[in-house]
Amino acid sequence: MANFVDQPAPGSSNTWRNILQAAEPGLDPSGFLTGPWGDAMRAAVAYEQQNPNWAQRFPDGPAGNVINLLMELGHEGFEEAANRTEEACKSGGLPMAGVAPMVMQAQVVGAPMQMQMGGMSPALACLAAHPRIEVKEKASWIEAITAAIGFEIEMANKYKIYAEGGENELFYAVEQTDCCSRQCKQACPDCAPWNVHILHHDGMGGYAKAFHMERPQTCTFCCFNRPIVDIHDSMAGERKIGSIQDPFAFCDLTFTLRDPNGEPVLKALGGCCQLGLLCPLPCGPCSKVNFDVVDAKTNENVGSIQKRVPSCCKFLFADDVDNYYIEFGKVQDPSWKAMMMALSIFIDFRYFSDNKNDEGGGF
Repeated sequence: MANFVDQPAPGSSNTWRNILQAAEPGLDPSGFLTGPWGDAMRAAVAYEQQNPNWAQRFPDGPAGNVINLLMELGHEGFEEAANRTEEACKSGGLPMAGVAPMVMQAQVVGAPMQMQMGGMSPALACLAAHPRIEVKEKASWIEAITAAIGFEIEMANKYKIYAEGGENELFYAVEQTDCCSRQCKQACPDCAPWNVHILHHDGMGGYAKAFHMERPQTCTFCCFNRPIVDIHDSMAGERKIGSIQDPFAFCDLTFTLRDPNGEPVLKALGGCCQLGLLCPLPCGPCSKVNFDVVDAKTNENVGSIQKRVPSCCKFLFADDVDNYYIEFGKVQDPSWKAMMMALSIFIDFRYFSDNKNDEGGGF
């Protein structure tokens, strides 16, 4: 019996089955399937609408084949969302223009590699499905209270990473640095080592290690021996994706994203005259710091990262807690999306992890 999911996806030699087996289901803020699963459902409904005799080829129906695969792969919790997505597509509640095309060989501007959707890890497949993500740092009240009394105890930094809208959790990042090294960051932030594990959330409460950020100890002074963090794909045997360097700059905040061979691919540029740097406050333009992400060779703008102060309450008691909004833009390769996600954490470690309340003896 023929099955719709065994057909090649538009513009690809990969079948929908291969693509979906490597992708975790996700939901948009309205509760409809998003990412590869949403694309598959839209493609299935589009096929039914364009081929009135579809039952002769696919007795269970193209949309039914997609839902059956969803169940076979153990994603029963998404069955209702799949049915709602199918009905919304048929009724016109979801746009069908854009059905297509899963971009199988999408490549970031200047990137040295291409990846097939069928060969992706669940973490990379998850990133491939999202054009924007949000990184939200979790406040440590122990750290805030000790900073308020003038002697801050540095706790492990933790971040939750969401799909656009801040509701669908995708990843959870947690610092693994030992206690002594964390305290050294306050005295020697340019030199102290740290490690962060980024865990992929499977949508059903489970987590698996996806990426590893390692910043080794260095002897850094001004332009000498600038800080570098290496990013590894833990689901691919700790394969090195690339590295991020904070080069020396007199005023601006600049970062270079490099491939595994050390060649620059992307750069992030944050101007020094932004109100969010000069006068950080939890409202208006003073609550934001923007970083443009550009191609290292052409200087073309390909994405952006924006740091935001989360709320007045957190600003008063833990002013080192920030949120980051990442627009991937033209960056389509999921490995480089992972690099931009890691960059937001690196930016936070480098410049926005110092609670000002402990300066001068607390409040």
